[in-house]
Amino acid sequence: MAEDDYRGWKLLTEKLGKKIQLVGDDLFVTNKKLFQKGIDYVAENETKEIAKSIINQFPDTSLEDLEKIIDRYKEIDSWYNTTKIEKKDFERVKKITNTKADYNKLCYN
Repeated sequence: MAEDDYRGWKLLTEKLGKKIQLVGDDLFVTNKKLFQKGIDYVAENETKEIAKSIINQFPDTSLEDLEKIIDRYKEIDSWYNTTKIEKKDFERVKKITNTKADYNKLCYN
């Protein structure tokens, strides 16, 4: 099955989704057009719709908790509206992922 065989992935998820978790984020994050489509989707849809569309990627999280998380991201204006990441933001991500420091201090200061 090809990575962009959306009907095939949908069918596979319907058949196996209760037994295993399928995550197709590699195609999403490596394809600029698809990534922009996701950004636009978030901008154009309500929190509940966004949560419903990604809930299967978070099997241990309730829909209500996922909605709270999405709302929090919106409150702190952490949704990007473009696929371009500013250098300062990239450097911050690098620092966070390359350290064993207190993540709360790195993320909220």
